[in-house]
Amino acid sequence: MLIILSLFFHIVHSGLILFNLIGWINPKMRKLHFVFVIIVFLSWVGLGLFYGLGYCPITDWHWHILLQMGVYDLPHSYVKYVFDAITGISSNAFLIDLATYILFLSSFALSIYVNFFMEKQRDLAIATD
Repeated sequence: MLIILSLFFHIVHSGLILFNLIGWINPKMRKLHFVFVIIVFLSWVGLGLFYGLGYCPITDWHWHILLQMGVYDLPHSYVKYVFDAITGISSNAFLIDLATYILFLSSFALSIYVNFFMEKQRDLAIATD
């Protein structure tokens, strides 16, 4: 059962990360993407005030499962965990976190742009025609 739960968390977490990075591209998904990046931001910063900057409950829950499976020495970051598992190296946690934050904030900024500014530009263009 723990293996199935761990696989579930891998799928959900990886899917959420991918959606947070590229969900703004699809016009039909833009509003949902914006909601998700707000939730992640609030978790990282809001919950981060209590649990540490960048806190993710999904990572926390997944780590509890992995600890029960006997997996120890887990990094703070799920991204580092996956990157290290894929590459077979122990990456620099600071650099992984920095890249994660930069990519996330870029996606967040793009979501704001496509949801609020791009639509206003299109509406203005239609109104002047």
